[in-house]
Amino acid sequence: MRLAQVFLLFIPAAIASNIPCGKSFLACDYESSKLKDTFVSTVSQSYLSRFQSSIISKDSTTAQSTRIPDALFEAAAAEAKRETLALYNYSDVSLIHSAHRLWSSVEQYGRMHAIDDISFRQAKPAHVALAMTRKLTNLGMREKDLRFGVPSAVLANAIGEGCPISSPLSCPPTEYRSFTGLCNNVNRPDSGAAHTPFARLVKPDYADGISSIRATSAGRPLPSPRGLSVSLFTPAGTAHPEVTTLFAHWWQFLASDMIGVAPSQTVVSGDSSPLPCCRRGFTHPECDTVDIPAADPAYRGRVSCIPHARSIVAARENCALGPREQANLASSFLDASAIYGSTMERARKMRQFEFGLLRTWGGHGDLPDADSNILCTSQDGRCVLSGSTQANILPGVAAIHTIWIKQHNRVARQLRAMNTHWTDDKLYEEARKIVSAQLQHVTYNEFLPILLGNDNIKRYGLNLHSAGFDADYDMNIDAAVLNEFAVTFPYVAWALLPSHSVTNAFNDPSKIYEPFGVETVLKTLMSITIAKPALRMNDEIKSEFLKNKRDDGYGMDLVSIAIKQGRDHGVPGYTTVRANCGLGKIRYFGDLSEVFHEEVRSEYITTIYDAVEDIDLLVGILAEKPLKGALVGPTLACLASKQFQRTRRGDRFWYENYFTPSSFSEKQLDEIRKTKLAEIICANSDARRIVPRVFMLENIFENNPISCNATGLMSSPHFDAWRDKEIITRFPVKTETIAKVIRLAATNLKDQAKREISNIKHNQKEFQKGDPLFAYSNMMRAKPHAKTVSQISAVLLETTKLLVKGEMLHEDEKLPPLDSATLATILPEIDVSSFVNNYTAFLSVDGQSTEEECLPRMLPCDHTTRYRSYNGWCNNLRFPHYANSFGPLRHLLPPQYDDGFDVPRWRAKSGKSLPNPRKVSNVVHEDKDVSHVKFTHMVMQFGQLLDHEMTHSPVARGPNDEILNCTRCDSPDKISVHCMPIRVESDDPFFPTHYPNGEPRCLPFARSLLGQLNLGYRNQMNQLTSYIDGSVLYGSTKCEAKELRLFTRGLLNFTDFGHGEFMLPQGPQERDCRSLPHSPCFVAGDERNSHQPGLTVMHTMFMREHNRIAMQLSAMNPHWSDEVVYQESRRIVVAIMQQITFAEFLPKVVGSDLLEQENLVPLKNGYFSGYDESCDASISQPFATAAFRFGHTLIRRMFPRMTNAYKNMTEKVDLAMHFGHVGPLYDHKQGGLDTMLMGLLGTPSMAFDRHITNAVRNHLFMRRGEPTSGMDLIAINMLRARDHGVQPYNDLREFCGLPRAKRFEDLKNEIDDAGIKALQSVYEHVDDIDLFPGLVSEAPRKGALLGTTMSCILAEQFGRLKRCDRFYYENDNVAAKFTPNQLNEIRKIRLASIFCANSKYLKTIQPNVFDIPDDLMNAQVSCKDIPQIDLSHWKDRRHCEMNGRTIQMGESTHITPCITCTCTLEGVMCNPTRVNSCEKLSHKYLFSDISKDTSCMIQCSEMMKTRK
Repeated sequence: MRLAQVFLLFIPAAIASNIPCGKSFLACDYESSKLKDTFVSTVSQSYLSRFQSSIISKDSTTAQSTRIPDALFEAAAAEAKRETLALYNYSDVSLIHSAHRLWSSVEQYGRMHAIDDISFRQAKPAHVALAMTRKLTNLGMREKDLRFGVPSAVLANAIGEGCPISSPLSCPPTEYRSFTGLCNNVNRPDSGAAHTPFARLVKPDYADGISSIRATSAGRPLPSPRGLSVSLFTPAGTAHPEVTTLFAHWWQFLASDMIGVAPSQTVVSGDSSPLPCCRRGFTHPECDTVDIPAADPAYRGRVSCIPHARSIVAARENCALGPREQANLASSFLDASAIYGSTMERARKMRQFEFGLLRTWGGHGDLPDADSNILCTSQDGRCVLSGSTQANILPGVAAIHTIWIKQHNRVARQLRAMNTHWTDDKLYEEARKIVSAQLQHVTYNEFLPILLGNDNIKRYGLNLHSAGFDADYDMNIDAAVLNEFAVTFPYVAWALLPSHSVTNAFNDPSKIYEPFGVETVLKTLMSITIAKPALRMNDEIKSEFLKNKRDDGYGMDLVSIAIKQGRDHGVPGYTTVRANCGLGKIRYFGDLSEVFHEEVRSEYITTIYDAVEDIDLLVGILAEKPLKGALVGPTLACLASKQFQRTRRGDRFWYENYFTPSSFSEKQLDEIRKTKLAEIICANSDARRIVPRVFMLENIFENNPISCNATGLMSSPHFDAWRDKEIITRFPVKTETIAKVIRLAATNLKDQAKREISNIKHNQKEFQKGDPLFAYSNMMRAKPHAKTVSQISAVLLETTKLLVKGEMLHEDEKLPPLDSATLATILPEIDVSSFVNNYTAFLSVDGQSTEEECLPRMLPCDHTTRYRSYNGWCNNLRFPHYANSFGPLRHLLPPQYDDGFDVPRWRAKSGKSLPNPRKVSNVVHEDKDVSHVKFTHMVMQFGQLLDHEMTHSPVARGPNDEILNCTRCDSPDKISVHCMPIRVESDDPFFPTHYPNGEPRCLPFARSLLGQLNLGYRNQMNQLTSYIDGSVLYGSTKCEAKELRLFTRGLLNFTDFGHGEFMLPQGPQERDCRSLPHSPCFVAGDERNSHQPGLTVMHTMFMREHNRIAMQLSAMNPHWSDEVVYQESRRIVVAIMQQITFAEFLPKVVGSDLLEQENLVPLKNGYFSGYDESCDASISQPFATAAFRFGHTLIRRMFPRMTNAYKNMTEKVDLAMHFGHVGPLYDHKQGGLDTMLMGLLGTPSMAFDRHITNAVRNHLFMRRGEPTSGMDLIAINMLRARDHGVQPYNDLREFCGLPRAKRFEDLKNEIDDAGIKALQSVYEHVDDIDLFPGLVSEAPRKGALLGTTMSCILAEQFGRLKRCDRFYYENDNVAAKFTPNQLNEIRKIRLASIFCANSKYLKTIQPNVFDIPDDLMNAQVSCKDIPQIDLSHWKDRRHCEMNGRTIQMGESTHITPCITCTCTLEGVMCNPTRVNSCEKLSHKYLFSDISKDTSCMIQCSEMMKTRK
């Protein structure tokens, strides 16, 4: 049976589904997962929810508790009510006025944190319950007595009005969130809702155990908050090198979305006002003032007290007795409530009630409307109206609110354009749903990885899905924000702010209403960095917060307020919370030196705090050293990780969830996942260029600004989720004429061959192993078929010359008098196919061609095959020969031969000779030891592997395949017309000008083998396929591939070094293996694999990866034949190579803008639909001869060996001594292959510049002990381009959009003065500059490793390698495409994945192996944390299995009562069902099965409650 038929039944693994396993679907098997303990401990119930759940579960008492006597209970209730009544009896209008110097600041703060009627009203029963708790405790009642000693109904009746707090009796399934967060959890409707208590991670620490502000462990008052603010919080700070201030503002924006803490206030006529707590004679139990000493350095005796009140309280569920809890006036969910509000009243105030839009300020486009209910310090008093009253706190925060308000309106307008029938409500709610999802995506995709680091992201399960849905929603999670998080997270953001006019303009949004104000503010925030997290705060925040500009400049101290707030909330000290996070117990002050910043003196803290347990949580968090790979220290990282885990898993409306009717469709999710904050800013401002990662500072590499109009990196969600070959005029030439000239050409070439045979016999000796020319010529040798093609090409080139000259032709046979450019265009179109087709057999030894065995080129093409051919045949169904192995290279511009067709470019613009390439090498490319500041040596090494994957142009040899001795300076005459020796001039700094025998010395150079199969100019061949198709591993012909296989279990052949160390198979592929006999060289798909040890490392790793994949596929699919396993493994490995190239390598070298222009950005999900059947992927001449030789500038002479801890070993590998020498890989004492790999990962490359190591400039293939015996690779580069007719630098510069240089001075924008001076010293005219020296002299573009012209040439080539490849891994090729799940697995893979999976020695690695590791964005992580491909998606079945059930192909079934799954060719696809009748559902399924199905529970919560 044909493979194509077999794979009609190729179905992915059964467990693969668009809905993954998880808490709300089918359970995951965590038994072998290290995440199990984390999931259990971090998503378990909070302290408060555990306290409450015991009360919620029963109304009856428990035998182990003591029932509270009725009389005692009633007396406590009556007294508690009287206390609470007195507490609320503060309604005097005079209370809203104060002559306090800071009253303006206090009033601003109060309006910013105002309480509403709901919180004011609900605080009453909370105070009653709190007073009862205190009194009953004083009478001897224990905690369990309070919990179980009185039925909840009796307690509610005793507390009276407002208890129990009413909540919806039922929560019907809805498409959209409520504003308050009510009914997010259908079992506990209040969970996470606005106006409900914060949750707790740790039991509260009140001085009296119930309500009194936290004291020291000895019961004494804690240190003065103001004293701590002045003495510990220094204004000095160290600027972070990478993270922008926009990050800190997004932090504050997030805090206002999730946290709403308000001080207790008085309410007069419905309006709240701060309590005048510093007013003489005024007392209130909720006042908690900040005392200021007379000697305070900022207030200087003018302020003695800062008014401050305790946070408003909230009642527990059912008004349960217990310690004091504080109300969160915001919904705890990340639901964009900062934009829309946490109450219906606020939401309605935001709406325009037309077309789903939010209100904006008239005359200023979509700038926010003004809010008249809050106070701002802007000159005209205007405040931004948004969902949060904290929107005006800083201009940057106001700008973020503005961007998102505009984004809502932008989305609403786009939705309306598509759905004109939608109502205002529908447009509003759908736009709100999308914006909320985008906010969640930005937070978890861009913000949290910087904040927490990759380790915590993985440990706490905060990674986002690249496709499909999420199934980790858990109704048992208390979604409320943790109190410990609430009193620290918002304030740490303030510690990050540098002192700047934009970060000190408190409560003044006027900047955003200025012309281009939003853009100016955001640009500022993206151009300055935060201060590193530390125990610091700007002086303005400590004494001028919310100051009145019209007064004397005094304001509040936010640090004191923050410390007060933590103590008020009963949040335990730093060491307690740290220990709860599993970070170890701090027992003594001396222990702090291990965890605190060095500048924080633990002995100084000793003088402030009585005991280490007393240290305030905020103080400890800010004092901590940051985690490696994260921005913050371990305790805050723990709190934030736990919180954002709860925020995600406790949110039924989380954007990745699958529940009907509130979920997005998969296509909609795919669009949401395109969201980037940079795109949101671009789309909603007048910004023209922006960095892709707005939380990171602009750099000249991957975060270089790109155009806002870029369609890939800046692509926005598409809300509708909601090309033949140019016909060239043929030039008529008689067939008889062509035949005649071809015969003449063949005769000429035979005569030439006779002369060269004689020359070689008399003028050169046979080369021996170890000779540099022997090594180089064998590395560049032609494969058998290449020789055949070259002989045909030689005849056609000689035919061209005879036609152009017209010699020996009659007048009617001669070509018309046309210029060479026209002839170069017309001659290739003359049909010579009959000659080409017949000549192969003529040239073969026995007259019979054998190429079909190795290079089958049969027609018609099989359009249904899922596998590539080895030689590229039929990749393009219309033009099967495109980009095949042994095909011609491609010119981007008309070639520049001196005679128009064949003679290499040798004359300068003046008519004189071009400079000697060796001289250019010495002057322009002298060696300088400058390492790259960002990129590792792996950039060079992967680049070399990739180069050998795509290009190999062999050099000419003698008529009998002899190596041409082109070292003789007279070799063009005495040896072969193909010799172009490079004269060593008298001023050469390294090579002697003469041989010992007195003959002048030349460096050898032979022209490339001919490769064109048409008339016209000389062209060279590429004996590899152009496609990125794994030919470097598998070969470019069928015969080569066979030689590399074991023909068992799909494996490639290998050599076993012992101890499970598999190396490439040993063999004679390297004709000059200099490490023989002790260390044989190797065999691979590309015969240059043993060129140098670093390259062999890469070959070995990918061979191992193929075999690793093949072993797993074979085990999973034991019925697969060796051929199927091999082809599927090859298919996967090729896809991985393409993924690494396009997603990881090219962004580093080319830059984002050119990636965009050539549509080179890989997709995050879905398929690429840009395949062009008229496109030719053949490698371009400028790419092959110059541009993709950029790695030569990156090469280090010494290759360090490193341990698996990235420590340098003593012995380095000298490249100059190891061409064709693989000995280091056999040296087990020095670590063999593994330490070579570590060196490539841990060592910077040389800088990209014109300076190139002498290892390749003087010592290429040199004999050991004969340093001047080597060759100059850089001179070869230049002469190779001249040989190929490649245009000079200025032509390609113009091709790439740069202005053509007329003088050397015109190069100054791209090349520095020293570079221009060097070029000008060797070239007469700017038009003479060879391509390679011109390219590498250009300064790198911003955002790229390479310069402008080189980047352009690479982008053009890789654009075609993607667009022209029918088997490109992301293509929607029906016959050969991967399934969505398979494609998602491939998209996970990085080069680090290959190394980690195939090296037992490698333990840790930086995720981005092309970047030098750092401590934040590219910190080294364990190999266990590097993503690996899940091959279960390649399991071959004729059916699907799900949850132990078999689903036949094409069939659907209920996998749970409310989820149906279908078995498709692409795997299991599941979908939640809409329940139309809960009653009918209950008749069909067991109550226990329904209760286990979260999708059912959400839709039938009311029925389920009544039946409990």
